[in-house]
This record gives sequence, C-alpha cells and structure tokens, in this order.
Amino acid sequence: MPALFIVLERQIPGLDASVEGGALSRHDSALTELCFASGVRSLFDFYSDNPNSVASFLEGEGMDDVDPSSLEQEKWFSASDGLASVRALLARAAAPAGLPEGTAEELVEFERVLAAAEQAGVKWHLGLDF
Repeated sequence: MPALFIVLERQIPGLDASVEGGALSRHDSALTELCFASGVRSLFDFYSDNPNSVASFLEGEGMDDVDPSSLEQEKWFSASDGLASVRALLARAAAPAGLPEGTAEELVEFERVLAAAEQAGVKWHLGLDF
C-alpha cells in the first residue's frame, strides 16, 4: 500500500520533515469524507509530483516515450492551507466516531511539519511513495 509524505519546497534547517503516512493512505476515502463534512480541502487535493519523477515511474511501468513536459507541472501549496485540513481532521478525533485507526498519530506528525513550514514560509505538497 502506498504511503503519503510531505514534500517541502525547500529544506528547513533543523527540521526532520519525515512523516509516516501509511494509515492516511489506507483510509483516504474516509478522510476525504471527513474533510468534506468539515468544510476543508481533502489532504489528497494537495497531491503533486515532479513531472520527471512521474515520467520515470511510467517508463518503469512499461510506458515508453513519456515526455515530462506533457505532464502536469509540480504544484506548491501554502502550509496554512494544509494545516487547516489537518487540524480539522484532528478535531474529529475527539468526536464519538473519531478517526480511522492509526491516522491521528500520523496527522499529528503532519501538523508538526506543516506548522514549521508555515512559520518558515515554506510551501509544500503531498507526495505518494509506492
């Protein structure tokens, strides 16, 4: 199962930006519904990738002659937008239905990194590790 991770536009000195996102990936549908119900963007709305990486992946999957310039360009998002979604989901953790198993811990890690990115004025996007 793929795992989600945070990609920062640039490194932040002293910040370990590594996060575990396996549970977030496994429960993507439920989390998207919770974001919708909370009136915030889904975490998956923040997904983007480098066209060269996508082309390389597709070639590895047998799709030859993939031109990176024909693929969608990498997008960057404000950390505050991502924090709004993460914090809305974390607020649901206290609700009776709660959050899917394992996601609260991962969301806390996402909040840590995105809060540091917001403080440093660094943009981000969600990545997917296969």
